Amino acid sequence: MAQRIVHYLIAVRLAEEYPVSDRRRFLIGSLLPDAYRSVRERDITHYKVSEGDIHYSDFRRFREEFHNLVLHDDLYLGYYLHLAEDALYRRYLRTHDYRRPMNPEQRVQLHQDYHILNSLLIKKHGMRNELTAPIDLAGEPISRILSFQLPELIDDLNHDFHEQVYGACRYVTPDIINGFIEEAYPFCAQEMNAVRNGYFTLEPRDYAYHK
Repeated sequence: MAQRIVHYLIAVRLAEEYPVSDRRRFLIGSLLPDAYRSVRERDITHYKVSEGDIHYSDFRRFREEFHNLVLHDDLYLGYYLHLAEDALYRRYLRTHDYRRPMNPEQRVQLHQDYHILNSLLIKKHGMRNELTAPIDLAGEPISRILSFQLPELIDDLNHDFHEQVYGACRYVTPDIINGFIEEAYPFCAQEMNAVRNGYFTLEPRDYAYHK
């Protein structure tokens, strides 16, 4: 999955170029699928489907469950675009110079890469944190998916903006992540425009992957 700061950066750029009715709800929605506590909950929030060796995020099911809300509520639009971004991210990594971590030690280094990239991206794009407090999701239809850990997510985002981690990236490099952002932004903008015209263009199985 794409890292939190990448989702946030793309959402901010989208909200600026294609103004949304409720910027705060859109930005929170763009992060909300990552407000989970465990791998099992991550699979739930990302609508993961496994069919033998084939895996994908069934974002079609999300937009069917919340169809009118995706079309008219920025929280749900942000959530939908997050799922689509993650699907694109997996395909992007498979077609670029990415070596998948295979053991716990390597996965620790991958997360270290993300911390290093956070500092680089925040500086490069002059990013600032607009989400310093959560919104109340009580009564929101989206809460049927999971009891989201939104306050913890907001705290983690705040930490992303304040950490200073330096070093060399081993798995996800600046070139890889910058290339993904440049591909993901128009990808999301195109789907955002489609949604505003009342339809969808993306199909989950087009982004299926093999483990």
